[in-house]
Amino acid sequence: MDMFPDEVYEITDEKAKLAVALYREGRGLDSIPFRFLSYFKILNIFWKDKYKNGKNPLVEGLRASLPHLIDKNCIKRIKEIQQNEGNPAEYLYESGRCAVAHAHSDPIVDPDDVTDLRRLSEDLWLMQNLTAFLIEREYGIKQSIWD
Repeated sequence: MDMFPDEVYEITDEKAKLAVALYREGRGLDSIPFRFLSYFKILNIFWKDKYKNGKNPLVEGLRASLPHLIDKNCIKRIKEIQQNEGNPAEYLYESGRCAVAHAHSDPIVDPDDVTDLRRLSEDLWLMQNLTAFLIEREYGIKQSIWD
């Protein structure tokens, strides 16, 4: 089996390049919280993280995109979040992104707390699949080229 593509595919769109770079970074990190945050940074390329009129475009983008995931493990995790936490988009934002990025208010992810790491690791596959889906959909770049 040939390990190299027959032709080189160059990504010319700067935002697409950044999204792919952050995706690769996320896959290569050893820290579960930083892996999660790296995937979330990709979402910031697509949507602003700023509340306006009581809504956050990033959370709304998550809400609209999660139903498009078809991986059975992603669907299972989304259902678990709905049952245990409520809205998956708000949960991923507040208990994931904000909890990793900020240490001044609850919830907080403690990188030495096994419970926090286990919970966050359950969300990693979901975030990885979501960001890969968005990169493919928004930039038209097949994952097999950059993964």
